[in-house]
Amino acid sequence: MTDSTSTKDNCTIVIITDPNFVLAVFILVLSLKFHKVKAKIRVLGIGLSDKEKKYFTQFDNVFVHDSKWKFPSNKTNIRAIANICKKEAVFLSKEDKSENIALLDGDCIVTGDITKYINPEKVAMFVRTRDAEEDKMIFLSRYDKNDVSGSIPKRVLETWKKDNKSTENSAIKNTSLSGNFVVNRKFLPFIEEWGRLMENVLPHTDQQFNHVAYEMMGDFSLSSALAFGKNKPPLLDLLTDKDPNAYIAHLGPSPKFWKLWPVSKLKYLNPILSFLDWASKNNFSTPPLTWTLKRKNIPLIYLSSYLFQLQISLKNILRPLIKGIAPKFKDRSHKY
Repeated sequence: MTDSTSTKDNCTIVIITDPNFVLAVFILVLSLKFHKVKAKIRVLGIGLSDKEKKYFTQFDNVFVHDSKWKFPSNKTNIRAIANICKKEAVFLSKEDKSENIALLDGDCIVTGDITKYINPEKVAMFVRTRDAEEDKMIFLSRYDKNDVSGSIPKRVLETWKKDNKSTENSAIKNTSLSGNFVVNRKFLPFIEEWGRLMENVLPHTDQQFNHVAYEMMGDFSLSSALAFGKNKPPLLDLLTDKDPNAYIAHLGPSPKFWKLWPVSKLKYLNPILSFLDWASKNNFSTPPLTWTLKRKNIPLIYLSSYLFQLQISLKNILRPLIKGIAPKFKDRSHKY
């Protein structure tokens, strides 16, 4: 693989994948190449085969690195490892001279050339921070009577403060997303600190995990470090979601578009099919495509998508009705 990064390429893009996400991450890389985003791309692979690695390294300036973490069998552990690896992924950029590092979620695509948005002029960490209404919905069932609606619950903040060994007040009012962000190289010590925190609090060995303070593992651990960490960077709004012609489109979390298209994401079907056509025209190898990523299946893709949406709508309508008419049985378990 030749290294053709020019002096104008001032950002390294890092992405994490395991064998389950190879197709999604391939499509993300394809979108970056299709739109000629100027950046070196480093893919951190968890348990990838040589064949899977070649799907990425066939592109110029795309490199694959083996993670030190092994691919676990337990789903909870997989989620934890995928988040813990974010620190390892960001540090892949250490051998580069790029000023900024952009960590991208594997189930995303870019809709245009985002080069200027991952090369910001200001020295900071660029993230998307939730507003009060979003945090209200997340913590709705977690608030105590003295909590302020739309804020982070006090008991969550207390846990974060303890885990960061801090004596200060929280530096943030709302949580931030850990999926897509851009960080200046100057703040790698913060990424190191966040990584240590994740290794300490996320369940990369435990089979069971039900911890309110880290329920959303990546987002809450990042927010914990931003609230109470010793090396906190200045935070600014992410720039990669502002331009309607060139932004990062998140196609997750569920259902996964390579298994079933959500109605709200169907607008990205044709762009993805165009990326795949471009790959074929340029003789790039592609991973085996699922039925949801083939042009001949477009009518079926739309039909299945709207049927799924109908199913969800019916469940939402019927659930409270069924709950209201269901017979109520007394709990006599304590008698036995």
